[in-house]
Parts: sequence; structure tokens; C-alpha cells
Amino acid sequence: MISRISAWLTAARRQAIQAAVATIVVALQGLGLITSPQGDAVTNLAAGILSTAVALLALANLDGSQKATWLATQLRATLYTLAGGVGVALVAFSIASDAQVTQVLAVISAALTVAQALVAVVNAPITVAATTQE
Repeated sequence: MISRISAWLTAARRQAIQAAVATIVVALQGLGLITSPQGDAVTNLAAGILSTAVALLALANLDGSQKATWLATQLRATLYTLAGGVGVALVAFSIASDAQVTQVLAVISAALTVAQALVAVVNAPITVAATTQE
């Protein structure tokens, strides 16, 4: 299933999706249904969703130790991008305030820091010192 999704979600298809979103946003702005900041928020949110999907599809192809490294680098960046996009959209559509979004992003950051530390502990190399008997 994941390989089928990965094969379908090519770079060309992602570009086409982004172009379609941008076209729809421009049309909605032209009709006066959304404002320019809302259109920017929708476009950024779409980009965040697509980058998250690509990152998660890549994760499926990694082994255990690679997944730990991926968590420390790719996942954090991907989730920050997605959370930021969602936050901007929530503010742009007056669903949440800047302060609320900032608080949620701080919690997400702390949770990711804890998760990264736990993964580092679980995947830390264990060395056993050889003892000599006299």
C-alpha cells in the first residue's frame, strides 16, 4: 500500500497539486471569499501536508537505526513546518489567536524534544567492558 502511494505521489504530482491549490486560492480570492493572508495560509498548509506525506512515506523504507536518525532530523523539521502551517491557517481564519498558536507550538516542541531524547536512549549503543580474571 505504501509503495503504491509513494509511486503515485511523485514530484510531478506534488507540483501539480500545489499548482491546483494555488489556482483555487487565486479564484477564491478573486471572488472575495478569502483574503490574501488566508490564501497564503492555505497554500502554506498544502505545502506542509505534502512535505509531511513525503517524509512519512520515506520513513516506511528505513530500518530501526535509520528511523532514530530520521526522528531527530526529518520528523522534527516536517512537524514544525506542518504545525506552523496549521497555526498560520488557524490565525488567518480567526479560529485561534497568535498566543494560542504560540502555546501549542511550544508544547509540540517540548514533546518532540522529549521523544527525541527517549529515542536516543533506546538506540544508544551499549558497550560491555571485557573483564580479565587473574
